[in-house]
Amino acid sequence: MDDELIKQLENLISYTKKNKIPWKFLNEQTFRWTKQETLKSNQLITTIQYAGKQQRATLNDLSELFDYYILTIQSTNPSELLLQITSNEKIYQEKLNDLFNAARNASKVTTANVLKNLLDNIY
Repeated sequence: MDDELIKQLENLISYTKKNKIPWKFLNEQTFRWTKQETLKSNQLITTIQYAGKQQRATLNDLSELFDYYILTIQSTNPSELLLQITSNEKIYQEKLNDLFNAARNASKVTTANVLKNLLDNIY
């Protein structure tokens, strides 16, 4: 399962870097993408969040600091948490870091498009 999840995270990162996903800026640590499911009254809400530095135990009983990211996917109808992945698991750390940075860059494109649309109607 981890291999398939890593593959899907890589796809999500790739689409994000190609600006195919309209990530929205919520605050400096949080970006959100909302997708309406076709022919359903359901939205899928994907959020990537940076939650600061955390400590994790290593194999030789030491601890290390790492950047803590949380990726969640929720549905609205029914309201439920579908997936939550954190960088506490080392195998996801690099991918979640890449996704966070890609989402931050993509949100700038989304924001620029919103501003452009607002200014297009000014005479």
